[in-house]
Amino acid sequence: MTNRRNTNSFALQHKTLEVSLPPMLRKGIVCQALRRFYSNFTVLSNGRDLNEKMRHECASKSSNSDSDSFRHLITRFKKLEKNPNSDSIEDVVIKAEKVARVFLGLTNMPNMKNTMIENLNTMLNFYDRLELSSEFNKLLLQMQSLLIANETTYFLYIRHHMKTKPWKDGLQIVENMKKNGIEIHARTYYHIILNALRAGDLQDAIAMMQSMKDLQKMFHDEFYKLLFDTAFGNQKKTKDFVFNCLDLLKDTGYVLGPKAFGSLKRWFESDKRTWKVGTSLVNIRGVCKCCGMELKKFSLPDKQRINLQEKLRSIAENAIFNSTGVNDRPQLPMFTPSSKNDSGLKVQTLKHYLENNGPFDIGLDVLNAAYFRDRGFNSFQVKRVVRYFRHMGKRVLALCSSPLVSSLLEVDSAPNLPDYHMIQLLHYLRRQQCGIFFVDDTKEDGHIDDHFILLTMVFHSMDIDIVTADKFGDHVESLDTLTRRDFQRWMRAHQIVLKKFTDNGQPIFCRRENFDIDVQSTESSWHIPGPNRQWLCCVRR
Repeated sequence: MTNRRNTNSFALQHKTLEVSLPPMLRKGIVCQALRRFYSNFTVLSNGRDLNEKMRHECASKSSNSDSDSFRHLITRFKKLEKNPNSDSIEDVVIKAEKVARVFLGLTNMPNMKNTMIENLNTMLNFYDRLELSSEFNKLLLQMQSLLIANETTYFLYIRHHMKTKPWKDGLQIVENMKKNGIEIHARTYYHIILNALRAGDLQDAIAMMQSMKDLQKMFHDEFYKLLFDTAFGNQKKTKDFVFNCLDLLKDTGYVLGPKAFGSLKRWFESDKRTWKVGTSLVNIRGVCKCCGMELKKFSLPDKQRINLQEKLRSIAENAIFNSTGVNDRPQLPMFTPSSKNDSGLKVQTLKHYLENNGPFDIGLDVLNAAYFRDRGFNSFQVKRVVRYFRHMGKRVLALCSSPLVSSLLEVDSAPNLPDYHMIQLLHYLRRQQCGIFFVDDTKEDGHIDDHFILLTMVFHSMDIDIVTADKFGDHVESLDTLTRRDFQRWMRAHQIVLKKFTDNGQPIFCRRENFDIDVQSTESSWHIPGPNRQWLCCVRR
């Protein structure tokens, strides 16, 4: 709260807020802190309320200075972390507390709240890493009292707490998070699980990891590395736990990165009497070059396939129904059935077309092939790709979208005649007996054609190969963890990606694995996929 003396120290002059401070405080972070702190409250000036806009203007004036001060503070934190004797810890802490007061005050401003919380969490992180427990706890309590502590705050709290407390105390912190309505992430349990593992409570650690799987939460590479490093050196006791981790990798479809992959390799190598360990590549037939074992081919059980179809269909149809723009150009009845200009009927149009003309073996994203070299629309590239698959006896569905549709269906004026090469492309596709479906993409984000590709997969019961470089990441981010894993596995088996064209125009495609890129195990072996197509081959002696 501001008293009358503080209130009178503000003067409103030409829409600028001037602050009167003692000479010794006119420079440095203290002046900036007070200027920003008082600007967050409604202050009386000559009996009038200072409006919201003026307070935001005042706060923004010193934002650059505060940012510079914060960056300078982080630089000093990093120096201390590398060399504790390089700076005065007391001096840095005093400066940090002043900066924290500024940021805590600014969390009242909606347009700056998230940034300030992020900055405060950064400070908590450095307090923890420098083992400044008193300062950590003080700032944490301030954030909790203002109800601005988020999941990152509590993650740092658990990490700090687990250094000196038993792992079960961390579960109480998680319960407090749930009571406060803070979403639980997989990483929330990272250090609780690690402490349970160190304490030898392996079954509890396994149970916590299983609960994260049930909640559709995924662990990440850094955590798996910590797990395998913690289990290292005690293979007999931690065997069941590590094997459970591998089962979790299989269930979630997660592929280890370089660091976690190396840590797991070291864990297996620590017991050379039991395991013959090697890093291997798998040939195009799916045979491990290290042990000669043939890996399992991709297959999706009917229950998972039907679930994946329904989820993809829901995503695609919702996006098409919510599209901004409507196709007001005429469809070409010789290629696709005519339909009314309604987003919902566009989906039915595709379904009816595939029922009457399908099924197809290949779904071709025409734009992706045409713009492969980013040198403008190249119809010859499309022809070469189509010819490649037709020579293999495959039926091809060409999915065409803007600008191909715009050019072909433009009827506004005589000068805007369809491009000659595009007309020739259409005739070529007809001669090759290809299916052709037009998607007039008028949505601003330009992704409606992608959703029609997803629907093509669905209407083929996922039994079709797709020629496109699109990973559909933006469209399937709403999928739960296990369904996303099934989609990624399906894509690895059914997506065909152009790599290049030879000098004589022959398309070359990226290698497509005909085996399941997933953790595979037998009674006597483990094969774990890793980075750069590497596999960890572990065979029991």
